[in-house]
Amino acid sequence: MKLFRVFFLLFIFFSTEAISQVADSIKISLQERPSPTWGLSTKYTFIDGLKKPVLSAKVGVDFNGTVRMGGGFSYLQEPYYIDKSIRNDVVSAAMNFRYLNYYLEYVYYKTRHWEFSVPLQVGIGFSRLNYCYNNANIRDEKKLVLLYEPVVSGHYKIFPWFGFGADIGYRFMWVNDNSLDHNFNSPIYAFKTILFWDVLYKKYF
Repeated sequence: MKLFRVFFLLFIFFSTEAISQVADSIKISLQERPSPTWGLSTKYTFIDGLKKPVLSAKVGVDFNGTVRMGGGFSYLQEPYYIDKSIRNDVVSAAMNFRYLNYYLEYVYYKTRHWEFSVPLQVGIGFSRLNYCYNNANIRDEKKLVLLYEPVVSGHYKIFPWFGFGADIGYRFMWVNDNSLDHNFNSPIYAFKTILFWDVLYKKYF
C-alpha cells in the first residue's frame, strides 16, 4: 500500500512538472512573431465500418514552430447512402456532412527530420439528407453537429521543403442528428505528402 502511494505521488509530481513545462513552452512561443500557414488534406473516417474520405482546407499562424492555431472547412467528399423510412415506404437517402473547424496544435518533439505534435480540433457544422420521394427531390432540414477531434500527428522531412506524414485520432460527436441511426463517432486517420510552403517561399522569394 505504501509503495502504491509512493508511485502515485511520483506520477502526480512528474505529470505536474510536464504540464508546467508545456505551459512555459507555449507562453514563450506565443511571444514570437507568427508566420502564416495553410494546407489541404484528406482524412479518412468510418461510417458503419465503411471508410469514407473527408476533405479539409485550413489556414492559420505558426508561433516559433511550436504552437499553431487557425481554422478551416471540412466536408464528407462522397454522400453516404442510407435507407430512410417514409410512411410505409423506404427510400435511399444521401447523407451529407460539413463543418467549420478551429484547431490548436502543440509540437512536443522536433529534430532536423522528425516532428511530432498534438493537434486539438473543435468543429461546428450540419448533417442533411437528400432523397427522392413521389418524383420530388426533397432536402431535409439541416441538423446541428458539434464535434471534437484529438489527434496525434507526425512527419519526416526528406528535404527541408518536402516530407511524408501521418495523423491518427478519433472524432467525438457532442451533438448529432438523433433521427439517424448512423453515428459519426469514429477513428480518423490520414497518410500525407507535405510541401512546406514557408520554406519554399523563403528560399525562392
